[in-house]
Amino acid sequence: MPQYESGGLRFRVEDITANECPVSLITSKTMWLVQLLSKQMRVQRAASAPLFGPDASAWPAWWYDAVETGQHVLDLEESAAAEERHRRQQLGV
Repeated sequence: MPQYESGGLRFRVEDITANECPVSLITSKTMWLVQLLSKQMRVQRAASAPLFGPDASAWPAWWYDAVETGQHVLDLEESAAAEERHRRQQLGV
């Protein structure tokens, strides 16, 4: 399971698993897609402008899947970090 660090917190995301080293799953196409998602997130924050427009039903299926999967991973990371912050508060750390 991947381990993350954020603002002094160390946490694991339980729902992410792979049968092989994740680095071996990175291809030039997946790297391009991750970079495109990263750019999209910055543009969305700066201009509130989705790459393929505001109507998700008009997006290419591959882009919809990429955005949904990327958001799912971000949600898992945020949830794991929040759980770790809560755990530390309960322990008084």
